[in-house]
Amino acid sequence: MLALAVLAAFLLYGYFVQVTIHTIVERGKIAEDTKALTLALGELEAAYDAARRTITYDYAHERGFHEAQTQTFASRAQLAQGEVSRGF
Repeated sequence: MLALAVLAAFLLYGYFVQVTIHTIVERGKIAEDTKALTLALGELEAAYDAARRTITYDYAHERGFHEAQTQTFASRAQLAQGEVSRGF
């Protein structure tokens, strides 16, 4: 019975060591992915800033865009006006 308990303890120890190693490796991969995504985000932001500087009112007018004569804004519709909340 004691030998079985010692064997179970060694098996559990091996299992937990393996899970720990796997977690550390996965965390390293996630850190590398995060660095790559951060770099890609920086490149996209730089491209956005460069494009934003080139788009002007004159550029838009050359492409056929014009100022709106009337401005309309979207708003949320009130689905249930005047109803009392039932506490849900």
